[in-house]
Amino acid sequence: SGTAPVSSETERPSVVAGSSAIAKGKTVFEIACSPCHGEDGGGDGPLAANFKTRPRDLTKGVYKSRSTASGQLPTDDDIDRAVSAGIHTSTMPPYLQMSPQDRAGVVQYLKTLSPRFADSTEYPLEVLVYGQPIIQSPTSMTRGREVYLTMQCNTCHGTFGKGDGVTSELQHDDFGNYVHTTDLTTLSDFRFAQNVQDVYRIFSTGMDGSLMPSYAGTLPDTDRWHLANYVWGLHGGER
Repeated sequence: SGTAPVSSETERPSVVAGSSAIAKGKTVFEIACSPCHGEDGGGDGPLAANFKTRPRDLTKGVYKSRSTASGQLPTDDDIDRAVSAGIHTSTMPPYLQMSPQDRAGVVQYLKTLSPRFADSTEYPLEVLVYGQPIIQSPTSMTRGREVYLTMQCNTCHGTFGKGDGVTSELQHDDFGNYVHTTDLTTLSDFRFAQNVQDVYRIFSTGMDGSLMPSYAGTLPDTDRWHLANYVWGLHGGER
């Protein structure tokens, strides 16, 4: 099937303004996040103008790195992962030193910045089920290379994945902000992937707000795994 297997989050996560968790998250956000993202999360903090790629406007509720279907909101775990790990090749640092309680508060506070999280029509969320991975092998890598060229990944990422495709310097997100094209041969350039499963997730869910689409409806599950194996292998396949 060309559709990514999913599970459903049937309960709408609660967003209760004034709760102790949200109040704590707001305090942490104002100290750690608002200099870039702005007091109201609009991506217009006092430091934002210094960056080539502007901070994300959190009021829109559009997140690139998610485990949910294209166009959907992220899960709490997705947001926590972004806060914890940061985003490589961007000005978003990791906050692993932040306590789990503070991160949980930030996650809940971030959800109050966009009305989408309180909209019942946004739920249930369809969360990706990874299924059975395909082992990296010469056969898988060869098929992945074929898929890479067929899906024209080289247009942005280059023939050999070096981030030098013909449109690599022309990349902008849906909001007009410049987007750095990932050099897939350089491990430090991987922004949202820590392993091959993460690459598969990106191919399955897409990166909302950017030019990176979801392939859940255009590539069968096996080809998404082959493509993930090939792309992750371009830098040596280890982290």
